[in-house]
Amino acid sequence: MDNIIITGCSYSAKSGVDEPYSYFLKKYFNVNVLNLAWPGQSNDTIIRNVKEEVKKGIKNTLFICQITHLHRISKFCTINKKWLDFQPAIINELPSIKDDKVQFEVLIYDSNNKNISRHNTGGIGIYGIKNMSEFPSVEKIYNKLLDWYETYLMYLYDEENTFYELHDKLEELTKQVKDSGNDIIYLYWPDINYNSSLFNNSFVSIEGEYSILKWSIKNKLTQNTDTHLSINGHKQLSKIIAKHIDKNINLNGELI
Repeated sequence: MDNIIITGCSYSAKSGVDEPYSYFLKKYFNVNVLNLAWPGQSNDTIIRNVKEEVKKGIKNTLFICQITHLHRISKFCTINKKWLDFQPAIINELPSIKDDKVQFEVLIYDSNNKNISRHNTGGIGIYGIKNMSEFPSVEKIYNKLLDWYETYLMYLYDEENTFYELHDKLEELTKQVKDSGNDIIYLYWPDINYNSSLFNNSFVSIEGEYSILKWSIKNKLTQNTDTHLSINGHKQLSKIIAKHIDKNINLNGELI
């Protein structure tokens, strides 16, 4: 392994901390580490980023692919020739765990509720930019795009079906990566409501738990304001990933 490339959303990026888990992995393995994670990315974009790196001909690389919320989607926009990532707003940014399930509330815009602004319906992101005003052509139709996404969530999105579709996409991605002379492991972030038997040795587990979200909430490893990992959370996750990669790795004198 000469390189580690990380793809994911804000949970694998800095997002409130100076040193995400990618920083510690670089110290542990002393290899090149490229972190392509970006806030708001959908699974389609996260997977696409891996494929683009493979197409470049990279070799001897371990991909760490962090899977995000299932309700996010990616669509190519013909106006600015960019991939757009859509996500709804989450009302309770500090969710609770009830009956061993993470309880999130996702907001759909209600025109009869004057206390809810259109901005709170969520957002549209583009890899590498922080403000949609950088693309004025898209900003002009921003509300129309959100209308379409709301319709998708209400009438077309099915979580269970999306979960199984994602499983098939990851199997295809794993084969493509390994056929190219590289390897890949997965971090599954969302809570798991369906068939956990589909997870194999390519997925990082923590004492049998595959949902990094549930693990971090249960162990109080998130930040005070939302579910992003605290610095201690990133440190702990980096050790778990390192152990998954090499069970005998010595982390600064500490054998795990």
